[in-house]
Amino acid sequence: MSKFKNMPGIAWFVIGICVTALVLPSAAYAAGALKFTGIEGTSANKADVTGDSQLLTTETDPADIIQTDLITLATGVHEVVYTPPSGRSGIIEQVHVSALTGTNGFIQWYVGANGCFDNYGTIDYVDLTTPGLTVSPLTPGIVVPSGYEFCATEGTGASAYVSAFGYTVPSADAPSAPLARSANALALHP
Repeated sequence: MSKFKNMPGIAWFVIGICVTALVLPSAAYAAGALKFTGIEGTSANKADVTGDSQLLTTETDPADIIQTDLITLATGVHEVVYTPPSGRSGIIEQVHVSALTGTNGFIQWYVGANGCFDNYGTIDYVDLTTPGLTVSPLTPGIVVPSGYEFCATEGTGASAYVSAFGYTVPSADAPSAPLARSANALALHP
């Protein structure tokens, strides 16, 4: 301990400068790292988080919401329910089928192209045994790539309207073609 007491003042000054040189850069780095409190994804997009760890979000642009008109379906006719705008892809989250009185048949929907003549596999269908509204959720959503259509058809004399709901995303954020039809995909309803 006596060696520290006997150190000249210049030695203490040099030690102080060295400690400051070591501590100051790490403190400056820590201050810079604390400027952004949030989540950063692999695309370098950032999401802000409050000091209470709550994720801050923004509302969806109303122009990105999909809410189609009611489409009247005729027996055996394949109808385009929704076509994404240029540069956008659609995500269909829900299909509404309004069956009319005295119906007996089915409605099916799929992603297609060329006015729905090219079918990439039935996504789902609803058997219409009673009149009324059937809401079919498609969680987490069916992607309709730019240049394709969301289509519906009915069969066996059904009388119904169909509409679709969802949102759009930039085409770069979605697959450029419908998902390949797997062995487990539904065939067109018999």
